[in-house]
This record gives sequence, structure tokens and C-alpha cells, in this order.
Amino acid sequence: MKSDTMHKLGCLLANKNEPKAALPLLDEAQRIKKFVYDGKHKSVLETTWAVAATNHTLGDNDKALKEYSVLLDKMANIEDMPVDAVVIHNSAGKLFFEGGKLDKAVQFFRQALHEAETAGNLQLKSEITLNLANALSARGEGDKAMELYGKLLKTKQLKKTKISFLTRFNKSLLLIKMG
Repeated sequence: MKSDTMHKLGCLLANKNEPKAALPLLDEAQRIKKFVYDGKHKSVLETTWAVAATNHTLGDNDKALKEYSVLLDKMANIEDMPVDAVVIHNSAGKLFFEGGKLDKAVQFFRQALHEAETAGNLQLKSEITLNLANALSARGEGDKAMELYGKLLKTKQLKKTKISFLTRFNKSLLLIKMG
């Protein structure tokens, strides 16, 4: 089917760091799939996620949030979601954080963290914990952020990783801010 080919080619281009070339293909694939399939069909949801992620990469946060919102709305009604809910909630949290909507960012990071803990995904859990700590810090909740930074720094599996270095850096910035 033409829309599947467009979706795959768009994803390939996005993966090769060519999001400007990928987006028109993904948009068209999404348009066709919405017309052909029920809006809850897995294929439509996968393409919606690809469109959201590509728009986020290109800096079109409003469109990315619109697409993530569609996924978040449908997530509650679909048992076998083809896209990882942890990734969707974390991505939405990042977009809200970038847009200065810190309460929404914290809400989505907490939801993503809960799902990552349930799934036992240490790498995503660590990344989301750092995102949550940063959002809490930006929201003025320095003590809560410091607690999360501390937990990350005590995690042995994270020693000498990117997460560890980012945590140290962000904790240092918060300490300077707190005086």
C-alpha cells in the first residue's frame, strides 16, 4: 500500500537525520491512513507518532503537541498500543518543558516515570528522572529536584554515563541558583 511505503520512507529519512525531507512523506501517509483506516488502527497511530516526533525534531512544537495529544487521547482506549506510552509521555513532557508549561511537563514526566518503573526500564527511568528533576528545578522546587539528582548520582549503573554527567551539571546549576 502506498501509505505504508511513504511511512517507511519517511521514517528512514528521519532516522538518517533528514527530517525536512521526511515530514511531507509522513504527513501524506498519515492523511491517507486516516482516510482508509479507523483512526484507532495501529498503522494510523504509528504514523501519528512519527509525524509528532519529526515535528518535534524540526522545532514545530505546536504541531508535535497536537499529534502527541491525539496519541495520548487514544492511548486510554487501546489495549495493544503500537507505540511505547513511556516514550510518548516523556516526549510530551519535553515539549511542555520547552514551551515553559512546567506544571504539564511535571505531570507527563511523572506519568512516564511511573510507566518506566513498571516496565523495569532503567535507561528510560534515569532519563525521565533527570527530566523531572530539571522541570521541578525550573518550577522552583529545588529541594525535590535535589532529591532526584541525588538518587541518580547514587545509581551505580549510571556512573560515568551521559546521564551522570548531565545530572552533576544540572545539580551544580541548581546549587548555584540556591546560593
